[in-house]
Amino acid sequence: FRMVGSQDSVAQANIVLNTIVAEAFSDACDILEKADNFDLAVHDLIKDYAVEHQRIVFNGNGYSDEWVAEAERRGLPNIKSMVDAIPAYVAP
Repeated sequence: FRMVGSQDSVAQANIVLNTIVAEAFSDACDILEKADNFDLAVHDLIKDYAVEHQRIVFNGNGYSDEWVAEAERRGLPNIKSMVDAIPAYVAP
């Protein structure tokens, strides 16, 4: 995630991010509300999310050459500009 420029409002970026988070929480709530064993369901949900997203978690410096090499190793795109990122937004 990159922050908006200093002259821009954060409102639109926050709307998008909050919508994404709200949908993720809604999906998690749906799963947990249907569970027979809540504690086990929480454990399984966290485990599933961690396994599902481990490919994109990077705890290093995302601006470094280390990240460029790591992203390539993981098969992730390293898109450096909004113009280059637009096709990814419309890809299926």
